[in-house]
Amino acid sequence: KALEQFGIFTELADSNNVLFVLPLLKEEQVYPFEETVKKIQNALEVFKGTSTMEPIQHSRKGISELAVSFNNMKELKIRDVSFEDAVGNVAGETIIPYPPGIPLMLKGEKITWEMIEQLKELSEYGARFQGGAHLEQKRINIFVITE
Repeated sequence: KALEQFGIFTELADSNNVLFVLPLLKEEQVYPFEETVKKIQNALEVFKGTSTMEPIQHSRKGISELAVSFNNMKELKIRDVSFEDAVGNVAGETIIPYPPGIPLMLKGEKITWEMIEQLKELSEYGARFQGGAHLEQKRINIFVITE
């Protein structure tokens, strides 16, 4: 966010890494490296004297299985619930945080407390998400399963 205020956009950024992708240039074209470096230095001034952030830990154990098959998903209704109420239910959407770009929650997977904690932490650090239609309201889509 600090870099974006100076017109510097990253390909990926997290608490430990920043990845920049330079534009393709034609022969004889010049890129303003010095100006860009100065913008980056100015953006980072706000962090001088501050302690570093703790790295986000992703500690999912093993590979989970879908709690609902793809065929059954077609027949189920979806509703949104609060983060806390989502625990123990089946995800009705896939949520992928950037960074790191690895799915946190897959459609059809049972939602655990650990997933919700990671989702909250990533949100606090300003991660962007693919999926998660109601994340700004701290809500998640789940499948309505009646037994």
